[in-house]
Amino acid sequence: MKKGRLYSREEIEVITKSALGKSLNDLIKAEVITIEDKEANKGGLGQLIEKYLFGMENNSDSEPDFMPAGIELKVTPYRKLKNGKLSAKERLVLNIIDFENEYKNEFRNSHFWYKNNKIQLLWYLWEPGKDKKDYKITHEKLLELALNEDLNQIEKDWNTIINKIKEGKAHEISEADTMYLGACTKGANSLSVRKQPFNDIPAMQRAFCFKVSYMTQLVRKFIGNYSDVEKILKDTQYSFEEYVNNIINKYKGKSQKELMKELSINSNAKNINSLLINKMFNVRSNLAETEEFQKANIIPKTIRIEENGRIKESISFPAFKYTDIVNQDWKTCDLREELETTKYMFFVFKKVNNEYILKE
Repeated sequence: MKKGRLYSREEIEVITKSALGKSLNDLIKAEVITIEDKEANKGGLGQLIEKYLFGMENNSDSEPDFMPAGIELKVTPYRKLKNGKLSAKERLVLNIIDFENEYKNEFRNSHFWYKNNKIQLLWYLWEPGKDKKDYKITHEKLLELALNEDLNQIEKDWNTIINKIKEGKAHEISEADTMYLGACTKGANSLSVRKQPFNDIPAMQRAFCFKVSYMTQLVRKFIGNYSDVEKILKDTQYSFEEYVNNIINKYKGKSQKELMKELSINSNAKNINSLLINKMFNVRSNLAETEEFQKANIIPKTIRIEENGRIKESISFPAFKYTDIVNQDWKTCDLREELETTKYMFFVFKKVNNEYILKE
């Protein structure tokens, strides 16, 4: 007899580990679960796993899935890229944001914390053209926010979202506002709106989520090879933003020649400014490939401004097909998704008296 939501932490661990290496079809054949084929075609894989492995009916309860263990279950896909690297296939959607009540709480007594402070992750490998019942569950991880190295940034992200609600700007919330924890739109279409407490303008319904970029780093850390990923926040109590500002303030106002001498760089490469930035942050490879920049999906760009104020280089966006974009609605289109989920960090070098100076 399945216990549904009443499993203990230990029982949840045993069940999740027993599912590793198996697909939904494997579980059916092994008689671990009983399910008719027509039922297996209804709903997402996560819902099927919840229902037929743990005996939970699909619900939208405000409590974590497993009570009293206080654990939320999330089944989430990852994929292999052409270059062999692993990537999350999608963001991890958490709970709907209650605009009218969540702002009354502090982080540690918020509904977000109550619902998501312990998340049992089950990863499955998504492969194109494959029946969802054949996706293999490959890895599991109990993610405890209280023990998470990213907790301070996640709390800061939560406060950023909540402060926008308090300012009456829930309708202006964007995933680009934050680093790891986002507020993604949640609903079938642009008509999925909610009231907000400090403004009469309806706001798009949103849910807390871990961004695709953040989930990708979790995939690579717990599933793939993470040994070559550099960190920029090493043995420091500074937040990401504070650390970056400290680095820039240290070198701001210095010329290319001064920076090259100070940082021991001798090069005539066209990307000399990028090399300087990497060295400023003590990065061996590329700043864009560091853990913090990848988690937050921040793309660093160096910009050269000429003495007349003109910028020499353009910034390109991912390629798109005209036939696709003309048939998309702005609120749900790929370009808006790209702009909303990607941050750009600009390092500006301005030409003064024939020398490029780091301005910001």
